[in-house]
Amino acid sequence: MGNRGTYRMFTKYINRNAFTGSSGRSASDDWDSLRAGFRADWNISARDDLTVQGDIYKGNEGQTVLGLLSLSLPLSGTFNDRTNVSGGNLLGRWHRASSSRFDTTIQGYVDISDRSQLGVLGEYRHTVDLDFIQHFASGYRHDLVWGGDFRGTADRTVGSLNISLNPVARSTQLYAIGSQKRVLVDANVRVEP
Repeated sequence: MGNRGTYRMFTKYINRNAFTGSSGRSASDDWDSLRAGFRADWNISARDDLTVQGDIYKGNEGQTVLGLLSLSLPLSGTFNDRTNVSGGNLLGRWHRASSSRFDTTIQGYVDISDRSQLGVLGEYRHTVDLDFIQHFASGYRHDLVWGGDFRGTADRTVGSLNISLNPVARSTQLYAIGSQKRVLVDANVRVEP
């Protein structure tokens, strides 16, 4: 992207055949997966850098599962299970070097993950993560790093006769703020909270 940025893109497909069980029959554990993604880095100015990256995926996995087939009797046995997986994520990071002794980084991340395991359990999860960090070098022996972050995640599950979760949906939010002082002593680093 000229002399200020670079990028890369990729795609990958994998297909695996099923193994054969000891009985000579298929183990139904075949799977396939398609993934694509990108990354781009820019030098926006002499002080500012920007990175954006992400990927998406979709796949299908098989397995033979021992589980409950019916509530009448109750009847258990083995069945061939298919799991559909899909999702993606996106990350953006901005870094500014205000001087040779002071810099700031802000990062945001979003992730979506869906896993539907027919006859067993389905899970759908969405996550957002935000980070802020500043670094200040004081003199020749001291570094001060401080910042904060937020992570929010929400999930929902779909149960079956074999597995179910209670509650079926949940969301959590985590917050953090902190600092760290690093002291350079005779080429060794000592960290002080």
